[in-house]
Amino acid sequence: GEQHRLVGRDTTSSFPPEAQALPDVGYMRALSAEGVLSLAPDLLIAEQGAGPPETMDLLAQASVPLVIVPDAVDGPGILARIAAVADALGVPGKGAALSDEVGAALQAAQAAAEAVSEGKRVLFVLSAQGGRLLVSGTGTAADGIIRMACGVNAVTGFDGYKTLTDEAAALARP
Repeated sequence: GEQHRLVGRDTTSSFPPEAQALPDVGYMRALSAEGVLSLAPDLLIAEQGAGPPETMDLLAQASVPLVIVPDAVDGPGILARIAAVADALGVPGKGAALSDEVGAALQAAQAAAEAVSEGKRVLFVLSAQGGRLLVSGTGTAADGIIRMACGVNAVTGFDGYKTLTDEAAALARP
C-alpha cells in the first residue's frame, strides 16, 4: 500500500504492476550510484547482494538513508523481508497485516504441496542463451521455492547460479 512513494526500480522489480512505469536504474547487481541518486529519492531500499560493492559504498555515503533488506530463501525469510521494508517505510502495522496475509497463504500453499508431492527432482533454469543453461544450485530463491513446494533441487553441487553443460543437466536427472 505504499507504492505511491516509489520513484524508481531495478530491472528485476515487477510488482506491483505499476512499478513497470517507473524509471529503471538497471540490474540490481550492476547499479550506478549516479543513476540511482538522479531520481532524488529520500530513502533507498536494496536487497542484500545488490551492487557492485563500490556502488553500494557510494550509496551508503550519500545523504539518503540506505536500508539493506536481508536475503530470503524460505517462508520465515520472506516474512522477515516484509517486516524490514515496512519498518524502513515507517509502517510496521501495514507490514504486520501483510505478513499475516502472506504467512497464511504460504502455509496453505505448503499444505497443498505436501498433499500432492512426490519429491519431484526440479531443475530451475534461469536462462538458456546460446545453448548454455544457467541453473540454480543451493542457497537461491529458486532453491527455496523448490523446497517450499516439497520438491528436490536436482542440482546441489554448488551454491548460487552457474552454467551447466547438457551432460551435467542429464546427470542431474530432473
